[in-house]
Amino acid sequence: MSYRRLPTTLAAFSWFFIKKNLTLFIFALLFALAWALDNTLWPYVIMQLIDVITTYEGPKEDAWYALSYPIFLGITTWLLIETGYRLHGLLFARFLPKFEANIRLSMFSYVLRHSHHYFTQRLAGDIANRISDMPKSSTRLLLLVVQLFIPVFVALVISSLFFFHISALFTYILLSWIFVHLAICLSFSKSCSQASHLHSQARSQLVGRVVDSLSNHANVRLFARYRHEVEHLSHFQADEKKKHWYSLWVIEKMKFALSIVSFFGVNIAINGYMLYEWQQGNLTTGEVVFIFNTTSNITTMAWFAGLELPNLFKEMGVARQALAVIEETHEITDPVNAGYGLP
Repeated sequence: MSYRRLPTTLAAFSWFFIKKNLTLFIFALLFALAWALDNTLWPYVIMQLIDVITTYEGPKEDAWYALSYPIFLGITTWLLIETGYRLHGLLFARFLPKFEANIRLSMFSYVLRHSHHYFTQRLAGDIANRISDMPKSSTRLLLLVVQLFIPVFVALVISSLFFFHISALFTYILLSWIFVHLAICLSFSKSCSQASHLHSQARSQLVGRVVDSLSNHANVRLFARYRHEVEHLSHFQADEKKKHWYSLWVIEKMKFALSIVSFFGVNIAINGYMLYEWQQGNLTTGEVVFIFNTTSNITTMAWFAGLELPNLFKEMGVARQALAVIEETHEITDPVNAGYGLP
């Protein structure tokens, strides 16, 4: 019986290790939605408070009864959100070290079972760099999805429902803006992914050359090859610098496009329609504040998601590059754990 191969696609690979602590992951994911609630429920609490204040006409000393509902709602919301934040942090503090350790040890175990020929054809530094990159990139990908993209989606759904209750047109404008925002992000996804992948390859080769040179320092000194080593490394450094610049340039182009769409979608369309409805007497003061705050929060969340999307593709490129070390089958297979003492 041969050693079990690890999944070689990024999604299957991540799920393989998530399943090892699935309960922790599910609860950490649920509590991560505290960010979505923080950006959608608080504007609603403020709306209730402002509407009570602006419409109350009785003696101010008796206003506490009228304010009791928004105050109770605010305290409950704070407790719910704060509890979610803290539990999410505690659960991920338990999950992530196990997740990274399992990935690192499994990849090391798999690579170590390759034949001697495999190691003579590759730089030890390059292999070590990829084994080190995989846990870090997998964690960053997981955090981006769990702590950013999923909460942004949930916040958008909650905001759309609130807006629809006030006026369906607000929801249509919001969703239209988000659709264009997402379309721009996805249109840049291929170029961002390719640029990040090329940069990851160049960086991995550069680090591999550095480690290889340092590990052979005795030979470098023996033959006085200092200048040769520096000149040799400079070619790899120039290639890494060029590809790094291009990957950042693609991101900046995407940011510019998102800024234009955000200006017209939020500042002009949503806020303009909000002021028009208020002038017509169709919105209360609290609803105006609610729409403005919610739109501002959703814009911020969507902007962060848009900025982090290139990092998502970057980490995917790094992770796929790292997965290359387990894509090759073993030239020689042994019984499980034969002579290795490894899992």
